[in-house]
Formats: sequence, C-alpha cells, structure tokens
Amino acid sequence: MNKPSSPSRRAALAAGLGSLALLTACGERGRFFALPGAGHVFHGLTMGSSYTVKIATRGSTDATLVTAESAVAAALADVVGRMSHYDTSSEVSRLNRHPIGEPFAVSAATLRVFEVAQAVQVASGGAFDVAVGRPVDEWGFGPSERSRRVLSTQELQAMRQLQRAGALALDTRAATLTRRAPVLANLSGIAKGYGVDRAAQALDALGIGDYLIEVGGEKPKSLADLWRKVWAHGAPGAIVPLKLARSGKMLELRLTSADRADFLKKPHLH
Repeated sequence: MNKPSSPSRRAALAAGLGSLALLTACGERGRFFALPGAGHVFHGLTMGSSYTVKIATRGSTDATLVTAESAVAAALADVVGRMSHYDTSSEVSRLNRHPIGEPFAVSAATLRVFEVAQAVQVASGGAFDVAVGRPVDEWGFGPSERSRRVLSTQELQAMRQLQRAGALALDTRAATLTRRAPVLANLSGIAKGYGVDRAAQALDALGIGDYLIEVGGEKPKSLADLWRKVWAHGAPGAIVPLKLARSGKMLELRLTSADRADFLKKPHLH
C-alpha cells in the first residue's frame, strides 16, 4: 500500500466538527453546489455512524459508480479495522492492551495518523490529545460501556498526570508506538477525518473529480440513549434535526424534545 497522505485540511475540518465531517473535492465546488441534485448518491454505515457520498462528475459509467461504492466502503472499513477502539482486533485496541513500556508495531497508516495527532497536540498546547482514552471510557463513552458518571476533580487530575507529554511515544523509523504510562489511545478526534481522506483517494483513483463525502452522526445504543441525545440539544420543546441510518438507507427527521419527567414515568425505556 502506498504511504497515506497527511490528513491535512480535510482531516482538520473533520476533527474540528467532531460529529460532522465534510469534504469537497478539489473540483469545481461552485458548479457542484449549483446542481439541482448530484448525479449519483449512496450511503453506508461506518465508525458507529453513517456516511453519504454525492458524485457530480458527468460521464461516469455505471460500472465506475458501482466500483466507487465498493472502494469507499473498503477504504472506510480499512480505517475502522486499524484505528477503532471498539474493534478488539484493531491496531489501536491491541496497542491499548500491549504491556506498558514495550514497543508495539503498527502499519504506516496508523503511525501517520498518530504522527499528525502528536503534531496537533503540540500546536494546541495539549488541548488535543489522543491519549485521552481512559477518561473517555470512565465517563461512559468508551468500549467498556461503563455507566456514565461525572469524574471527580481528583480523578481528573490523576488522569491528566498520566497523560503527560510522552505518555504515547512514537518511533517513526521503527514504526512503533509505546505506552509509557497506563493511558489508552483514542483516535476518534482524527480517524474519521482520515477515513474521509482515504475515501477521497479512492474516488480520485477512479477519475471521479467532483464529489462530496460526509461522515458524521452518532449511533444511539438504545431508545433511551436516543432521547438523552435529543435532550442534550436544549430544553423540552426544542426542535432537533436528525439523520437516521438503517440498512444502508437514510432518513432525515425533525423531532421535538419531549418532557424528561414524562420519559421517567416509562421505566421500560431506561
């Protein structure tokens, strides 16, 4: 596999938006958005979320478009297989289980993403840190699926001490990562953007130059979890736009946040 390109502006945009990553190709962006509709649209599921691809390149054959769908899906699946902290067989998950102090060999793609993440950490003065996996998990947003709770000041301070500079050491020559402290790696803030980059490369390789790739959203674990996410957008009565993905199909909705007190009267939901 060729050395992956840097998750430059595309990844920075994806990481900055968090749950909504957008990418437009370097083609005629204005002409693309002026079209009444993209020539070909397809959807899928990835990273516990969904993705949508809109292709406006004229003259693409049916065979090319079918190949494009497979190529995008394969590119995103490859990123998940390497960098997901939920997939127990991924490189990131295996790194998190690897003995502290012992180098762990990773692929060029995974090493490159960690390298860029480290550069962003330095540039942001530590505000962006992929060694944040343990507090994220303790808060209830990680693979252990712990009950969500608010961490105490003492717990947070202790975890920040573990996340000191150099807790995750990179050796680019040996292509290894080493956990020097009991931290857990979490690439959620950058891997999604890198996945968009990889999907874009797949389309570029097919000669498709005008497209938009969107990877975003968050898959609720249950009906109760869905409503908690709705409530997070405002007080009861708030209008919340939602995009739902099921069996590869997308459905756009606008929901009105219900009264929490009414929800709590339904114990079967929580």
